Amino acid sequence: MLRRNKTTQAKKSLNDGGMNGKFELDRKLIRSRNLVISIVLCGVTGYSLALDKSSFTAGGVGGDIKIVGITALPSMKFITRHDDNIYESASNKKSSLIGIVEPAVKPLLEDNLIALTLDNSIEAGFYDNSSTGPSLALDKSSFTADRSGGDIKIDAVSAYPSMKFITLHDDNLTSLSTNKKSSSIGSVEPAVKLLPGDNTKTLKLDYSIAAGFYENSSAESSLALDKSSFIADGTGGDIKFGGVTVLPSMKIITRHDDNIYGSTSNKKSSPIVIVNPAVKLLLEDNIKAFTLDYDIELGSYIDSSDDDYIDQKLLGVFEYHPTTKLKTALRLEYLDQHDPRGTARTEGIGGINPLNLDPDEWHSYGVGGLVSYGSPNATGRIEFETSYVTKEYDNNRQFTFDRDRDDFNLRGAFYYRIRPKTRLLFEVNQTIFDYENDRAGVPSLDSTERDYTFGIDWDRTARTTGYAKLGYREKDFDSDLRDDVSGYTWQSGARWRPRTYSTVDLSTERRLDETNGIGDSIDVTEYKISWRHDWRDHISSSINLLYGEDEFDPTIREDTRFEAGINLNYNWRRWAKISTGYHYEERDSNVDIFDYDRNVFELTLDLSF
Repeated sequence: MLRRNKTTQAKKSLNDGGMNGKFELDRKLIRSRNLVISIVLCGVTGYSLALDKSSFTAGGVGGDIKIVGITALPSMKFITRHDDNIYESASNKKSSLIGIVEPAVKPLLEDNLIALTLDNSIEAGFYDNSSTGPSLALDKSSFTADRSGGDIKIDAVSAYPSMKFITLHDDNLTSLSTNKKSSSIGSVEPAVKLLPGDNTKTLKLDYSIAAGFYENSSAESSLALDKSSFIADGTGGDIKFGGVTVLPSMKIITRHDDNIYGSTSNKKSSPIVIVNPAVKLLLEDNIKAFTLDYDIELGSYIDSSDDDYIDQKLLGVFEYHPTTKLKTALRLEYLDQHDPRGTARTEGIGGINPLNLDPDEWHSYGVGGLVSYGSPNATGRIEFETSYVTKEYDNNRQFTFDRDRDDFNLRGAFYYRIRPKTRLLFEVNQTIFDYENDRAGVPSLDSTERDYTFGIDWDRTARTTGYAKLGYREKDFDSDLRDDVSGYTWQSGARWRPRTYSTVDLSTERRLDETNGIGDSIDVTEYKISWRHDWRDHISSSINLLYGEDEFDPTIREDTRFEAGINLNYNWRRWAKISTGYHYEERDSNVDIFDYDRNVFELTLDLSF
């Protein structure tokens, strides 16, 4: 117990390597009503702060000690280490167990104009097998004039250790109206922030562990990784090396599908686990930007291991804008994918596999370029675009050899501004489909497809944007044994935002798809609607509906498709989102074998570091 007006005295001696003398410490006494603080000057070694009374506060700071305007942040490290060459010698190597104890304290005194912090720590090292014995040395102490300094530095790495101790009492652990259970709860959360950086790059790593202990419910006690995140330049979520921004991410998906083959009979259900790590590299300045995206998806069917897969995607895009009028872009893409059983050539027969074949696997390479001339506010703008994609199947060649093909596309468009935020569009698009192998006795599927479209796009208000295109399409087959196809085509979409936190998207299109083995081509018409709503800053939901009609010319097969889905998203942390959802699919065909329905439940953890 501290007595009023009583002073304290402090003495300390320090043996300093090359100095055998002792330093006698002066003192300056500061008195308060019921507090005496000794500030002890220590020659060249800095100073220490001795506290005769302390009081804990819990006003959101968490475990800090406050004494008449001074905030004290104590911490303690215990380290055990084994070093097989403690002297770093090429010969006469000696190993030892090392025990390190490092108590530290950071006092902080600040007001609206100034701030003073002092970081001071002592590191005591004990070598088990070294005759030189244990050592106790002042390791570091530094003054700073703001909050940014005073940290622990090892080479170029700054370390910010911290510790939280929390105690609370919960009178209803189970949140039940009956059978309530109460418990005192203790929580310990050590943490460290590492900041290596120089003038060209900044990397921050935050790491903490939370351990919770329930006095009356040991089953609830836990030790859990609470957070680990990368932050760059304070903005969060990316890593920078020089001028390159790195954006890593990871998705972990658990799914249950009650009809994995999309079959009307021989239905099979299975839980599915999908792990999808990805990384994006971004290098940009005022006139150019380069992005490189890579992701790999690993899918595991718990009850059907033959359907396990690994898909990969690599995409590079280079954009160059030397002036406000000229825009150019180059795109390179590599895909290593698969067709799930019940899709593409196995549609309707995915559950029938007498040869025990793996799903069809394929890869493709693609290159494309774009040139656009005309500023965003100019009356006219012209665009030219071209692309080349080659696709080849890797397995089951007795069934897939005739699916290999090359696609070559050319597109030209002219935009004419009739109002500040409204433009007319004239577009011509041509694609050549070249199938590399023809099956004996079957006419070639090689063809040339052309679209001629006229449209409009608008950005009238903050609430409404959209586009609409209407045109004529023709598909000419190289073989006279296949019928050419022609007809109207359209593509339209609109976004309506009745509130800043609510978005409705509407779209429709009519297009031609390449055949999957039935007919010469597929005439597809689709209508989509989706609604996304942000209920809170961290909670959102989405609802999606789709209706489609497919005609397999020139066969009699006609399908109607219906899909519906609902998702609930929770932004648990800045870097972590949890989503749960339900998806329903149904196909009704005039050829019964292609009928099916499917129910899919899904839980997703989306990490973006």
